[in-house]
Amino acid sequence: MGAMGAALALGGFMGNFVFSLADHAGNGFFNLLEGVLVVASAIAVGLLAVPLFMPVSRQYVDLCVAILLLEAWAGGALYCTRRVICGDPLDSCL
Repeated sequence: MGAMGAALALGGFMGNFVFSLADHAGNGFFNLLEGVLVVASAIAVGLLAVPLFMPVSRQYVDLCVAILLLEAWAGGALYCTRRVICGDPLDSCL
């Protein structure tokens, strides 16, 4: 993973973290499904920030890739769950 790729991925996950946190706060922190997204994006931001500040091993890069794939799967699973619960993923579920 090059520095440019890490910076782009970090920027995307930072934006996702801000939007997830703002959405969760907009619902008064009552919807637990949105809390999962906040925690997941915070973990991704933490993992992706490390290679920008210090050299990392190949195992760490592999861990980052695995976590990012898990994050993508979790996002899809939560989207489908919310679609079933709410009927529309853009509803607030409240």
